[in-house]
Formats: sequence, structure tokens, C-alpha cells
Amino acid sequence: MAVCVVTTADGAETARTLIAQRPATGLLASMWEFAVVEVADAAQAPRALEARVEALMGSRLSASAMTKVGEETHIFTHRVWRMLIYRARCDGPPPAASAAAAVSPSSSGSATQWVSAASNRPLLASGNACRLAHTPR
Repeated sequence: MAVCVVTTADGAETARTLIAQRPATGLLASMWEFAVVEVADAAQAPRALEARVEALMGSRLSASAMTKVGEETHIFTHRVWRMLIYRARCDGPPPAASAAAAVSPSSSGSATQWVSAASNRPLLASGNACRLAHTPR
């Protein structure tokens, strides 16, 4: 599994982070997450994430704009997720349709929104991937 935390290049308090809502059924139904893809091989992760982020944002983000920042394992009672964590910064503001943290449909069918650290501190303060998203380069 690969995860990409996509943020705008604004300052720490004004930067926005892209999140998408999981499907209404299945594991973690309707919860919000960063861009996630299942990959069989770690070498596939950057290109697979590029396609997922493009579908969520509605605009292209080059795989070269992504930086691998770590690996994490999350153990559920019945499943183990081994995650490759990437971070990417998009230049400029998020797409206008979702710039105000409103929920917007994406071309992937997932609801998406851009959230700020200031307005969503509890969400962004939990989990290692979230902390990595706001670590200066």
C-alpha cells in the first residue's frame, strides 16, 4: 500500500492538505484518508500515486514531485497494512472548486476536500503520516 500526503506550498498555518472519503462500504467505510493505492511492488508506488492524486485533484501532479518520507505498519485485529509514505507539494492554491475546504466530487468518484491545519488540527495532528505532511523539507 502507498500513501501520499499532498499539501499546497503555502505557509504552515495556511497550507491545505488533500483528503478523500473512502467508499461507503468495506473497511473504514466513509472515513477520510490521504491519497491511497494498493501496490504489489514498491517500485509501482510513485506512478500509481500519481494517477490516484490526479484523479482526486483533477489536475496533474508529477511523480517526480513526490518524496518518499518513510514506511509505517498499521495492525488491525484482522489485517496488516504496510504503507509506503510519500509527501508531495502542489504549486499554487488547490483547485477552486475545493479551495474553501468544501466537499467536492472528484473524477475518481470519491468526495475530496482540502483541509487546513488551523481548521482541522485534531485530524492533522493524529498519525505519523499527518505529522510528516507538515514537516519542513
